[in-house]
Amino acid sequence: MRITKDLAGMFLSNLQPDQQAVFLHLAQSLVAADARVDVAESSRLEGFISEIGTVVTPRACTMSEVATIFNTRRARVSAFLELLALAHIDGDYHASEAAFITNLAAAFSIPPEDVDDMTSWVVRQLHLLREAETFLED
Repeated sequence: MRITKDLAGMFLSNLQPDQQAVFLHLAQSLVAADARVDVAESSRLEGFISEIGTVVTPRACTMSEVATIFNTRRARVSAFLELLALAHIDGDYHASEAAFITNLAAAFSIPPEDVDDMTSWVVRQLHLLREAETFLED
């Protein structure tokens, strides 16, 4: 069992198909931000695609358009938490990933204190899942 599979898509069911399409584009952009695709990031992207299904294809949009596409707090927070976890999944939260997340938080009108709380939650979840993996090892 891999944590990249276990945590992937936890909140994707909160997104409508058009939001999922934009989410996939944002996820691909985030992974490309540091010019290095880690195995954990690649696996997580595959998990997103598997969860969403092949019917939905990534759809590009600008940061100024995301707030209108993710038009509820539930949709914005769901996408944001998933992307935060993607940014942290490889254990290397690169400056370019942090800049992407900061820009997304601004586009979603998520206050910095909420970003800090969500980041803390995501990091704790990833640590707990890694801990659970050790319990499952032979």
